Amino acid sequence: MNRLFTGQLKGGLFFSASLCITSFAANAQQVQGKTLAQAIEAAESVHLSVRISQAEIDEASARVDQVKAQFFPTLDLSTKMERINSKDRYSGVEASVEIPGLGYSATASVEQTMPRYQAWPELTARQNIYAGGRTSAQLNQANLSLQAANLSRRIALQQMALDTSAAFFRLRRACIQLSSAIRQLQWAKTKADTASQRLQEGRIAPVEERTSALVLAEKQSLLRSHEENLELAYADYRESTQNAVPEEQGMSKQCQFANTVETDFEYVQRLSDQTLDEQYEKLKLDAAREGIAIHRAALRPQANLYASYHAVGRSDDSFDKALSDISHRRSVSSAGLVITVNLFDHGLASHRVSEAKAKVHKLELATEQAALDRAQQQRRRELEVRMTKTRIDQLFAQLELATAQADVAREQLKAGTGNAIHANEQIAREQGAKDEIYVAYIDHVLARLAVLFSSKVMQESYPRRIMQEP
Repeated sequence: MNRLFTGQLKGGLFFSASLCITSFAANAQQVQGKTLAQAIEAAESVHLSVRISQAEIDEASARVDQVKAQFFPTLDLSTKMERINSKDRYSGVEASVEIPGLGYSATASVEQTMPRYQAWPELTARQNIYAGGRTSAQLNQANLSLQAANLSRRIALQQMALDTSAAFFRLRRACIQLSSAIRQLQWAKTKADTASQRLQEGRIAPVEERTSALVLAEKQSLLRSHEENLELAYADYRESTQNAVPEEQGMSKQCQFANTVETDFEYVQRLSDQTLDEQYEKLKLDAAREGIAIHRAALRPQANLYASYHAVGRSDDSFDKALSDISHRRSVSSAGLVITVNLFDHGLASHRVSEAKAKVHKLELATEQAALDRAQQQRRRELEVRMTKTRIDQLFAQLELATAQADVAREQLKAGTGNAIHANEQIAREQGAKDEIYVAYIDHVLARLAVLFSSKVMQESYPRRIMQEP
């Protein structure tokens, strides 16, 4: 008895099938044709979700550099220029004149005009030496954001691999079903032609000929249905790669595959990472804990060093002369330490800390719930894999029966005790049973894909998974 499949499945599933490879299945063994690896590699280069995730990495890297800049001193240059029209009176300075004999005196105050134009260039350096741990917590959170962005890209690659793989295997299933429908139509046409001939010869009743004609009509309708299904499956396949693969016309090219189903499945299996959810939840929890440290910094003193230098230039004529009048003797420099302490804010900072702690506690509980949900989902999907495996076992039992009946019909035909119509009908049933196993095997592979790529965060939409600062 020929063997179609002989392979070891993940999860302890083993099965070997008694099948004679059809012309379509033989096509899957050819060197030429498409492979799942080619489809995934083509999709990766153009897929928008992957490109978006790369932009997220660039954004997160810039955020890390932005926070790191706070650890270095800053240097600012500013210039203030003024045009002044006011005059100052000095009340303590007066001039008086007395006229003798008249007893009369006159006084006059002295006025001094301020320069009309002034320039104040200033250079200031600042260095943050202690911020209560805020800057360090911000850097940690920015690094977590970068890790989340890298995780986002891995998730995008996983989602792309899952979508492409599922569409690829559904295309293979549609090809098998169409190939089977073509064979069934050919057999139904042969049977209808034979019935029509036998009716003309008077060897069968008209009802038998009508029955064959109805079967032929049914198979024609089935063929049209599977042709449309193949068209849809092929469109989904190209859409899953965002049209990165070249378009092919006709079933002969659309249904040409270079590898066996199991070989393609083994390739995508190596791309699977089932730890994405745990990593994502850990990043969220770590980022929330850094949020506590950021808010606690408001309750601690902050210290900054500063140094400044500024000069003054004055002129009654123009700004240019005011600028050229700047000299060292008129310059002013200063340096010092600024310490800031929040003495009273009506509990605002402490309430923010309490809120951040509550958020961490909520995420810890949500992480436990997510682990339980994941385990339940995994058990359900593994059950679906076992159910598809059981379906395959049932179909093999039916195939063995169909093969035995076909063998008997062949022997009867060879011995002259049977007829060709009966023998061909039994052979067609045997081939139909093989086709059902092919389809069931694809369903089994799709169920295994759901187990391999079961991450919940893969189903979220963009923008996603960037740890924002509180």
